[in-house]
Amino acid sequence: MSTSALQNPGFKCFPESNVSFIRKLGAEFVGTFIMIFAAAAAPIVNQKYDGAETLIGNAASAGLAVMVVILSTGHISGAHLNPAVTIAFAALRHFPWSQVVPYIAVQVLASLSASFALKGVFHPFMSGGVTVPEVSHGKAFALEFIVTFILMFIITAVATDTRAAGELAGIAIGATVLLDILIAGPTTGASMNPVRTLGPAVAAGNYKGVWIYMVAPPLGALAGAATYTALKPSHINRPPNRLGAEFVGTFIMIFTAAAAPIANQKYHNEPAATIIWNAAAAGLSVMAVILSTGHISGAHLNPAVTVAFATQRHFPWAQVLPYIAIQVSASISASFTLKEVFDPFMPGGVTVPTVSNGKAFAFEFIATFILMFVNMAMADKRAVRTVLLNNLVAGPATGASMNPVRTLGPAIAAGNYYGLWIYMVAPPLGALAGAATYTAVKILDRPPNQAHGDYNGQDDTAASYVPLSPALGNFRNYHLLVYVHDLDLKSSKFKDEWPLMRNGRLS
Repeated sequence: MSTSALQNPGFKCFPESNVSFIRKLGAEFVGTFIMIFAAAAAPIVNQKYDGAETLIGNAASAGLAVMVVILSTGHISGAHLNPAVTIAFAALRHFPWSQVVPYIAVQVLASLSASFALKGVFHPFMSGGVTVPEVSHGKAFALEFIVTFILMFIITAVATDTRAAGELAGIAIGATVLLDILIAGPTTGASMNPVRTLGPAVAAGNYKGVWIYMVAPPLGALAGAATYTALKPSHINRPPNRLGAEFVGTFIMIFTAAAAPIANQKYHNEPAATIIWNAAAAGLSVMAVILSTGHISGAHLNPAVTVAFATQRHFPWAQVLPYIAIQVSASISASFTLKEVFDPFMPGGVTVPTVSNGKAFAFEFIATFILMFVNMAMADKRAVRTVLLNNLVAGPATGASMNPVRTLGPAIAAGNYYGLWIYMVAPPLGALAGAATYTAVKILDRPPNQAHGDYNGQDDTAASYVPLSPALGNFRNYHLLVYVHDLDLKSSKFKDEWPLMRNGRLS
């Protein structure tokens, strides 16, 4: 199977076929140099200037560096920047094994060069750029494995699947790097990359726990790439694993959204930083999961969303209970994983009301109303992202759950059920109200008597609902099901690009 056949044409995360191998290696060297220099410089500056950067600054520096390098060199070298990514791509037959050793050699050389350049500029503050474990080696290994799994799952989706957000690959991958640093940075440095650790370690002479960063990221990357490959639809008539994708997506969302407040509680406990940090983690996790799994499962991630879509006939009722069961099981699994990694700080990840129950109920209802209203409108260019916004607004009062399983799993893992009923009732009601309100006010493309498709099989040829497709470009930021009129549903091109929902079934 050729590499060109596997790449996502929306964004060229694989090299052009006419680029010489020497040029590929040159671009990989420069890209890795830039990434290492920027990612390690921010924590060095933070150390030198008494916390001027903060964790958010460190995370943004690394995420932006990865994004700009992918956007500038992805079409030349593929912008792997990471031996774990190179090995995982090769293992899944997206990259030739014959080029693996030269790529890794160039990545190591670029890391060493960038690290000694940093040492020359910032000496004697080089130690701030080294990733070292702040917890036991077992917990550090687990965190590095998980965050690299998340990163490689997203990379494999946007770089190799033609249905995923290929045109947004650089943004999706950079955002995932930023997200992973927010949740694992205080504990392990969130390396996710053997050469991110190796070069600074050699330059600083600090090899504490270095074996963790040489072993856990490659294993996590292999697992992440293999998992996405198992879930995605195949060109050999293998249907996509929608429930599997919903499980993995919900697991990632719960793990990252709850890990941020836990890490903040454990290492900082600064109220202002907590709100921004937690909001950024929640918003970025939802975005990354939607961009990587929305075309497979719809990326509901939330029972309130699933039920609201079903009431508006955008999702079949027959699939509601299986989706909710998967979301609950993923939440519980992610929460107990967090408990093992961050124990005894698990309570920080539980959403509990800090105001009266009545006010908390109102906050959760309104926040989820806004979220679902926008979800319903995401095919409309006037709609905008709201998860981060709602966390900034309601986070201090209720934790801004907006999702029964965002609260349920952490509550069970921590044994803290205070105000639990609020989060089980208010978000579904808010989602139902938000979906119904948008449906009532939206602009119809056809006369009212022709503008309602459903799954009862009575109008199978006139219209269908379909998950949001890459064809919508910048409007594809959420998992809304879009109404499609007068299309040839038997067209092979249409079927390749749009996983159809017809007669209550995803085809």
